[in-house]
Amino acid sequence: MVLLGMIFTTITGQNDFGGLIMIGPIPIVFGSSPEITSSMLLLGLLILIVYLLIIKR
Repeated sequence: MVLLGMIFTTITGQNDFGGLIMIGPIPIVFGSSPEITSSMLLLGLLILIVYLLIIKR
C-alpha cells in the first residue's frame, strides 16, 4: 500500500499525506489537508464499526 502511494504521489505530483492510528477501538487521524483528514476519519470509523460488530458476536 505504501509503495502504491509513493508511485501515485510521484506520478500526480501531489504532496498530501495522512495517517490513521488505532488504539484499541479508538481511531486517531492526521493529515496535511482537510480532504485527506476526512478520508482517514471515515476509514477509522469504518474500522471501528467492523471491530465492534466482530466483538459483539
